[in-house]
Amino acid sequence: MPDELEDEIDVEQTQTKLREGLETVKQLVEETKSLLLSQSEPPEQA
Repeated sequence: MPDELEDEIDVEQTQTKLREGLETVKQLVEETKSLLLSQSEPPEQA
């Protein structure tokens, strides 16, 4: 049945999007850590 085939394709697309989302979240976490670390230091450069 075509419905089942569409479901399988949707699952693969969803998994790919989730992996891409995870990579984006990891990047955001690293950027946030860097920002927090730079803010915790005395702001002498500002």
